[in-house]
Amino acid sequence: MHCKRAVVITDTLTPHDVALLVLVTLFCANTEHIGHQTLLKLIPSPNGPVRALAPFNRLESVIEAAEVVPPLLGDLVQLLEDHGCAPAALRMVTTLERVATVGAVDKLISTLHTHCIRDNYRAVAAARAGRVLDRQLTRSSLLGRYVCQCVSKHKLQDFEDSEKLWRNLQRYLQQFKRECAEWKGFHCQRPPLDPLMRFILESDADLQGLQELRNAGLSDRYSDLTSDDRDVRMMISHDHLQALLAHETHLMLYNNSPLQKRTRMLIDCMSLEDTARFPVVYVLKGLEDLRQNRYDTFLSLLYRYFDYMLGQNTEPNFYLSLLSLASFHAHFHNSDAAVKTFEEAIAVARENKDTHTLNLILMWVFEFMCKYPNLAPKFHVSTAQILQYLKTCPQDHSSYVFEMGYRYDTLWTMQNTGDVVQILESTFKSSLLALQRVNGTRMMAAHNSKIWEYLGSKALQEVYEDVGVREMVQQNLPIPELLTQLKAPDLTYFEKRMFEKQIIDQWISLAEYDQAMQFVNCRIHECQSELADVENEHRFQLAKCQILVQCHLHVRTLPILSKVIEHASTTKNNSLLGPSVLLLSEVLLALDKRQKCFELLSSVMHKILAYADANLQLATAKLYLASKQAL
Repeated sequence: MHCKRAVVITDTLTPHDVALLVLVTLFCANTEHIGHQTLLKLIPSPNGPVRALAPFNRLESVIEAAEVVPPLLGDLVQLLEDHGCAPAALRMVTTLERVATVGAVDKLISTLHTHCIRDNYRAVAAARAGRVLDRQLTRSSLLGRYVCQCVSKHKLQDFEDSEKLWRNLQRYLQQFKRECAEWKGFHCQRPPLDPLMRFILESDADLQGLQELRNAGLSDRYSDLTSDDRDVRMMISHDHLQALLAHETHLMLYNNSPLQKRTRMLIDCMSLEDTARFPVVYVLKGLEDLRQNRYDTFLSLLYRYFDYMLGQNTEPNFYLSLLSLASFHAHFHNSDAAVKTFEEAIAVARENKDTHTLNLILMWVFEFMCKYPNLAPKFHVSTAQILQYLKTCPQDHSSYVFEMGYRYDTLWTMQNTGDVVQILESTFKSSLLALQRVNGTRMMAAHNSKIWEYLGSKALQEVYEDVGVREMVQQNLPIPELLTQLKAPDLTYFEKRMFEKQIIDQWISLAEYDQAMQFVNCRIHECQSELADVENEHRFQLAKCQILVQCHLHVRTLPILSKVIEHASTTKNNSLLGPSVLLLSEVLLALDKRQKCFELLSSVMHKILAYADANLQLATAKLYLASKQAL
């Protein structure tokens, strides 16, 4: 296929369709053995691997996409031979070579429509006597739907379209003979046409052995049409091209596969107008440039993709393109443009009163807020409004909306109020909804492992991690590398906080108390001013107290620890309560207030032992015994 030759994307029949119809006829007539699975692989799937790559679906398993055959005879023959159908491939090529007129294609379509397609299985059973074809297809079957689709395309054709089809069919064969000149089928004896194909493809005036077919109702009067070889171009149907491009996108995204050479040549032959009708071409080119580190070209192609998708202005394209464009801006830390694009999507959905699309947009927006909570105040719609909307949707909406609403409520409560009762209630509700959904277990397990890590239950955390996926493993990197990691542009808010805590711990262990204190104070200020992050604020307050203890400034920790313990008791957060009480007990022992230390540990030690990890439990027990012995 040469790039100088244009690709014609059509809604009428193509040479590839004719080749598949020949195979369907051979299959239904039992002329050649072709497996059902092999034949189904040749039909472009009406429901290809196209899916919205929503951020909250990232943990769901990826279903393998069925292979889509390019619209070239060589690829079709190769697939048949790979599946043990070499005789069928040889007979198909022989049959296509005998298509001498436009009328032959008309006969083929008419024969399949009249003698192969039935409305239902009852009609198939009732027509067993006097069949022209041994197998018959129902309209609802995959093969039946494909044949009916071809019949509809044929009805849309005018005489000029039929001529163009015949010319391209000749080109289809010529290209195969040129590119596959060594094919063994060219060097062996060709099988003769069976009576049915002789009737379809040849003049039947003097043929013998066709009386039975005539009696079955086949007409014997068809006009022959002649044409020439001018204006020959590559033809591919709209549905076939869409399935092919979707399959390539699936392979490049999930299998990290390079763009196939056939698809690359097909894309290069497409006109600018056709490329505008299939903007996914820009995504494929962009992914190819990304593999080769051509980032400028990649960004340019993605912008062109969004321009074309938004320009088409069909509702699914419009909303999904806005969401993808907003995520694109967010990934490259253009936060203002990301927020503006998200809000445009929300406004359009509200104006159109499209509640189902609005649910999708709000889930996407909240996922963005969870990843970048520092940008949440920039939205006109508040997090509380989004949560309330998702949790109070009408009952006829998908349960997935309610599940995500309670899941987001859990995450937002952890960050803001830390109320453990509300966290557990929302977690159990979202888990119950997830278990009722197919493939909902992995996402539920990954979410719950984070919850129990927050609540301090190591055993439950590990149980859920075994079911789900461990998203990020903490590494003990040196401080210079951790400081470099903090400047990484793709670092999320929570990953940043995790690295900051590691930096503080290492500075304390190295006795770099001045640097550690300055770093902690800056982090506390961020949690109080830029974004209300109650959970991390108290964790940094504990780190500050640890530094003061190491500097023998025990008295200064008392007011800080009192506030942290009061918050942990109010919210019933035993994971925060445990290290806070442990640190306060050390301070009380250092200040020789052993009676208060003993009373404190006696009142809360059962909570610490119930949830904390083994190291914290051991340290608490030692302090308890030390305070008791002193008394």
